[in-house]
Amino acid sequence: MPVEQLPRQIFRASQTFSRGRLDLHVHDQVELALTGLGHIGAVTTHRFAYRTLDAGTGALILFGAVQATMILASFIEGHRPQVVEWIGMSGAFGGLV
Repeated sequence: MPVEQLPRQIFRASQTFSRGRLDLHVHDQVELALTGLGHIGAVTTHRFAYRTLDAGTGALILFGAVQATMILASFIEGHRPQVVEWIGMSGAFGGLV
């Protein structure tokens, strides 16, 4: 399911649930459960980072995680980086380490 449709799906689920029944397909239920677990994970890690990490370290970890997610998503969609892109990613990763 595209991300754009998720709010509509959650709204439909909440409307159905408020009427006393939950008519979601198993796939939709799993997707909503995974979304909830993802949110719990994000809140937990942000809380840990807020209490224990310096701002600069937290920013580096956040930006690195965002970049890794974008690179992984492009790999999944079938994009294969060219040599220049590999050099850029290596340089960026080297800057983090």
